[in-house]
Amino acid sequence: MRTDDTTPSAASRQSLEDKARHLEQQVAILRSTLNAAADGFLVVGADGGVLYCNDNYLRIFDLERAAVDGR
Repeated sequence: MRTDDTTPSAASRQSLEDKARHLEQQVAILRSTLNAAADGFLVVGADGGVLYCNDNYLRIFDLERAAVDGR
């Protein structure tokens, strides 16, 4: 049976899934850390769109999440 060179092996797929799971855990830790900080954080992308803000940012500037989400 011939396999297509572009088809990832089971081990390769598992490795990618493990890496994705690890990355998701790291992002969750970072979000928890930023949310626990007393400071307000606003992260803006190169295009000027809001990528993230923590709850204290909203509180400090008296904003609703809808005011910054998707902007």
